[in-house]
Amino acid sequence: MIRNNQRRRRGGGNTNGPRPQQMAGGNNFGARLDNRQRGNATQLLEKYRALARDAQQAGDRVTTEYYLQYAEHYYRVLGDYRDRQP
Repeated sequence: MIRNNQRRRRGGGNTNGPRPQQMAGGNNFGARLDNRQRGNATQLLEKYRALARDAQQAGDRVTTEYYLQYAEHYYRVLGDYRDRQP
């Protein structure tokens, strides 16, 4: 026979208290808190081209297109930068 306190523990514990993720301290946003890209436009262009190439080799057409759109964006950023240089 299951006692009442054992039944509560099996059902997920105390629903009124903080969850274990919140008790650990710090923020609860994970890696999304600082979503700025690291590197300059040339580095990011190469990064997304490499990711697209890897996705294509894995056979994932949707992810390939996703990364190619990012690569195209940084390609255009570089083109604008080169056009402004004397």
